[in-house]
Amino acid sequence: MFSSYSTVKNWVPQLKTGHFSTEDEDHPGRALLVTVLENVDAVHSTILADQKILAREIAETLEISWECVRFIIHDVSDMRNVFAKWVPKCLNVNQKCDCLVASEAILECCRWNTAGFLAQL
Repeated sequence: MFSSYSTVKNWVPQLKTGHFSTEDEDHPGRALLVTVLENVDAVHSTILADQKILAREIAETLEISWECVRFIIHDVSDMRNVFAKWVPKCLNVNQKCDCLVASEAILECCRWNTAGFLAQL
C-alpha cells in the first residue's frame, strides 16, 4: 500500500528533525468532551424520569453541551431513540421475557384463528 504524495511531504520534515513517533500528539483548539460520572448519572436519571425528553432539553437542564449529552446517551448508556422514547439497545432479562410471552400469545392466536386474527389487523 502506498501513501499519498501529500502525506509523504508532511512526513519528511518530521523525520529530518528526528520525530519518529507514530502516535498522535495533542492538538491545540477545542477540548475533548469530558464525560464525568456525575453527568452520566444526571443524564441517566433524567431519562428514567421522562423517557420522551429531548437530548437538547437534557443539555439545557444540566447546562452541558448537546454533543456531550448525545455521547452519554448513545455511547455510554448504550440507548437509542425509538418512537420518541429513549430505550436501551440491549434488553434486560425481564424485558426479554415480556417479549417472549407476548410473541407466544400472538402466535397462539394466529395458530387457532388465522382468518379471524388477520382480519383484525
